[in-house]
Order: sequence, then C-alpha cells, then structure tokens
Amino acid sequence: MNDIELTQTALQGNQLSYSRLFYKYYKPVFFFVNKFVLGEDVLDMVQVTFIKAFVNLSKYDVKYTFITWLYRIAENSCKDLLRSKEHRISGNSFDCDTLEVECCDLLPDEQLIKQESEKLFKKLLTPYLVLQMFYLDDLSYLEIQEKMNLPMGSVKQKIFRAKARLKEKLEQ
Repeated sequence: MNDIELTQTALQGNQLSYSRLFYKYYKPVFFFVNKFVLGEDVLDMVQVTFIKAFVNLSKYDVKYTFITWLYRIAENSCKDLLRSKEHRISGNSFDCDTLEVECCDLLPDEQLIKQESEKLFKKLLTPYLVLQMFYLDDLSYLEIQEKMNLPMGSVKQKIFRAKARLKEKLEQ
C-alpha cells in the first residue's frame, strides 16, 4: 500500500494503517526532530508529531508526500516547544539562586565550550542533511527545495558537493 492508500484506510478507522504509517516514518521523524531539540525532548516531539498528524489526518493534502507533511508538523512542534521554553525562562523573576538552578548547571566557560561544540557539530552535519533528505527520506529535489527554502540550483549543488565530500571521506 502506498501512503495515500494508508492515509485513506486510516481515516476509515483501520488501526493497521496507522501502525504502518507510524513504523514507516518513525526513524526519519526521529532524526529530523533530533536536529531541533536535544535529550528527552526528542522522543516527546516525535510523539507530539505523530499525535498531531493522526488527529489532523483528514487535513493531509495528497499533492505533497506524507513525509513532507510530517516534517512540517515536526518542525512547527519543535518551534513551539523552543518558544515555550524561551518564554518560561524569560518569564521567571531574576532570583539569582533559582535562575542558576533552573537555567543551567554549567560554568560560563563550559557554556561557551558547549555552544561552540554545538555550532561545530551542526556545521559538520549540515552538508550531509541534503543527502539524508534525498536518499534516506526519498525526497525529490523540489521537496528539498521547499523544505530548505533554497533555489533549485543550490539544492542540486549541495547534493553534488555532499556526495563528493562523502566519497572523499570514505576513500580515506
């Protein structure tokens, strides 16, 4: 069964279709969400994504692939989570003792190291994101263009360069 058939039968109440959609897309959604949030929030956001998707399955537009629609839900859910966390932190009163405990357990130098490490990690993984989207998530050039909000030429160039980099790394 393809995704359109699975969504249609799921809308008719077929639990097996829900399960197939979930198991088919669990890993791609997990890895996608992992780019936005860290730690225990990842599993929560994956769960939120699938709950929102299944609750709103009747709103799914078949002119887009199902995974593209799931990615949009996941991205918006992660953004909502990050906004709510920012709001909770900025909404607290500035009591130095509680702020230190609530916000972080790291010393300023450790925070800087952590931030720089995260930047470096993202910089290293970003070139390969297009390969994941193209090969593992089976997204077309057009879908990647929409997802990354880039011109088509840039998408093709990023895929070409990422393949070349990966080939070079594998040959070393």
